[in-house]
Amino acid sequence: MYERDRYSTARLGPLDYRSSQTVASGCFSLYPLVAKMAALLSEYAFGWSIHQLAPFLDKAFGVAGAMDHRMIDRHYDWWVRLPLALLAIKSPTRGILLAGHIVNILAWFDRMPAVWDYMCWCALLESTFVGAALLASCSARSV
Repeated sequence: MYERDRYSTARLGPLDYRSSQTVASGCFSLYPLVAKMAALLSEYAFGWSIHQLAPFLDKAFGVAGAMDHRMIDRHYDWWVRLPLALLAIKSPTRGILLAGHIVNILAWFDRMPAVWDYMCWCALLESTFVGAALLASCSARSV
């Protein structure tokens, strides 16, 4: 039932029931990995959405508590960026986050050169997410 190779580790033979299950299942299941990726993506989406909503709340309620001073002065801020941030909280999918990050990058380019220095770092972070989301493997496309 067991064969010994030259490194003296036991190798499962063809009569062992565990070897047939391993081959039949493809050695491992991708479901736990995909589920973990979905959970991480939803956590990231929640943090990203809160970061996006801070200047809107500051602008709407007049509180000076927001640490950043992102300009909320264009129509697309209220009609595109705000709904995407709220939608990312409700259903955090990669497509919604990808659209939100691309809109933020375009908004950054629209406001150049009158941007704060930290907004350049935010644009780099947004670009990194866009690149990672576009280059992700096919198994994670449903996430």
